[in-house]
Amino acid sequence: MTIPYTPATAATAAWAPTATQYKVGEASNLTVGIRNTSNGGAQSLVLAVPADPAAPGDLFDTVDLSGLGAVTFPAGADRIQVDADTDHWVTGVPLATAALPDGVVAADVAGLRITFTSTSGATGITAKGAAGSVVLQLAQRTQTRSAHTPLVTGGAATATVLGTVSLGNHGAASSSATASYTIGGLTATVSGSTAFAGPRIPAGTTTTVTLTGVNTSNGPLSTFTLTQPVGGTLLGPKVTFAGFASGAAWPTGATSATLSWSVSGGAVPDDVVLHQGDALPGSPALDAGQTVTGFTVVYRGAIAPSATASLPVRIQVAKDIAASSAAPATVVETGWVDGHNDAGDAARAVPTASLGVLYPQVKVALTKTITPSAAKPIPAGGRSIAQLKATTDSDSGFVHPTTVIIQDLATGAAGDYWGAFDIVAVAPTQVPAGAALTVATTTDRTTWDVVASVPASAGAAYYQAALPGASNLQGVRLTFTNVDGFAQASTLQANLAFVARATVRDSGRARPAPGRT
Repeated sequence: MTIPYTPATAATAAWAPTATQYKVGEASNLTVGIRNTSNGGAQSLVLAVPADPAAPGDLFDTVDLSGLGAVTFPAGADRIQVDADTDHWVTGVPLATAALPDGVVAADVAGLRITFTSTSGATGITAKGAAGSVVLQLAQRTQTRSAHTPLVTGGAATATVLGTVSLGNHGAASSSATASYTIGGLTATVSGSTAFAGPRIPAGTTTTVTLTGVNTSNGPLSTFTLTQPVGGTLLGPKVTFAGFASGAAWPTGATSATLSWSVSGGAVPDDVVLHQGDALPGSPALDAGQTVTGFTVVYRGAIAPSATASLPVRIQVAKDIAASSAAPATVVETGWVDGHNDAGDAARAVPTASLGVLYPQVKVALTKTITPSAAKPIPAGGRSIAQLKATTDSDSGFVHPTTVIIQDLATGAAGDYWGAFDIVAVAPTQVPAGAALTVATTTDRTTWDVVASVPASAGAAYYQAALPGASNLQGVRLTFTNVDGFAQASTLQANLAFVARATVRDSGRARPAPGRT
């Protein structure tokens, strides 16, 4: 009994990944395979990729071949021959490894024919043996090969594979397989914002303005740029660059950045190369008369979608920017945010913010409380405490005072508190951290004598002491100083101890008895 030969084969195709976003040169692998499923040994196994190079939509219209990867020989085979179609077929030679024919450039390939054979003979490829395969390394194109249609908005490719087994004189058979690959469209968009640390400041002080950019693309950016433009409305004769502040945000995916300076003239300072984790530099070394007029930070890498970059900038506002309290000034910040990827340049975002600058003023409120109150008369020798509370204004438009003077002085007028009381001591009075205190007294309401000093310290301190010559004193002055300035809404309180006199000062008249008016 003679069993007839039955040629049969099984072709396979698998693309990995099956979908990616558009990026020129983005790599993917198409693994094509073939198996001799015949009941006899095969002379050859052939894979045609694509099955018909002339058919529309074949894979090499959308991707380029970049190389040949791993090879698995079918059972019994030990040689692989690769023929390539460029504008004509170029025949390769059987080798132990996969290689394009001499002179063929991978990116020019529009079709492949891959042949497995065996050096053991014409029937050396094992019947119903294990499958063989070869990995085709691919890279995204910018546009389709045939129609030059840009792929940035997306595209798709289908790899059609035709596998053929030959049993020599006993016939041949074929099978096909397909694999698909999708390219997602890419966008290039950015957004930006900018904000001052507060809405108003007094002239002659500093503040911070922060420029922020966000990658709003649906894919990564290769460059992401934040710019303080030259000739913009921020930096100029009345507003100067005072360095970067803390709190900068490095965008996710950026591997490096370059900071470039613009100056008012002369030699431009060198660029500064930064990496993630690096602190922003201080102001550059400038020649006499030079000022910073702008800067640009270009982040590079694969800046992720939704990644944020921010640059906090300190600015110094000139004292004379506001002409008077009735004529405040306005400073406007305008920044630029740019981005680029394979989709092209993003439309520039141009965020703006405004800062009110007031004429420099100090505002301090003072309240005075005396205990016991007037409803409880004090006999001669009885004690009274005067609390004088000074509070700086909470409005950011006022200058932080470096000196606050709390003074209590006799007026000599009828009914004056000092006419009925002598000051005898400074009762426990807090000296805030970082502040110093000087205590002075006067006997003539004109000249002052310093009687005590408390130096500034890292923590709060308390001062109390008797004041000599109480019966002759006509005033006391407590001077609080802080070289860094007292913050808005700071409260400083002087506590003063008095003793009721037996006679009204300078009159010789006896004080009214308790309970009398």
